Amino acid sequence: MTEQEYQQSVVTDYLRRLCDMRGQLRPSFSPNEALLSNGGLMHVVREKPDYIKPGAPKQCYANSIFALVSQGKSNSDELFYCEGFAMEAGGLWLPIQHAWLADAHGRVVDPTWDDAQRYVYFGVAFKTPFVLKMLEANGMEPGLLDNPGLMRRHFGTPALFADAIEQSVVLHKFDWSPAEFS
Repeated sequence: MTEQEYQQSVVTDYLRRLCDMRGQLRPSFSPNEALLSNGGLMHVVREKPDYIKPGAPKQCYANSIFALVSQGKSNSDELFYCEGFAMEAGGLWLPIQHAWLADAHGRVVDPTWDDAQRYVYFGVAFKTPFVLKMLEANGMEPGLLDNPGLMRRHFGTPALFADAIEQSVVLHKFDWSPAEFS
């Protein structure tokens, strides 16, 4: 198993455990199930464009939304809003909920962490019009997957979730079988 496959298996195993625990309480399409079925690894971090200013610590959702809006319509290298988990590469394997941006090649642009190259990212990229619509629906409060009420109302089924995510962003998927982690 390669380093990337191992990193992805750590996150997918973690998500499976969260889904299993939640499924015992109330079966429904949860953020963790959405990530497990649609998420992928983004492990290449690129330089931040000049228009992205360093964001405040522990404000990744707001920093990423601000950076998304700051890119403007004339940007030829469109960035997409992403949510999921990040974890330290080669170190402590504890996934952390996080938000960041990615380009169409799945290369990460993190407006919050200055040391983003130390991390691997596992998540999904959302379509920009959808992100802006959800921001308005949520009273300008950033965050999609971390808001269960918003998710249930607007993208709480597999089909609605698939419509909300940006399929053009290249996610590195690891073909794993749940039986491998039982």
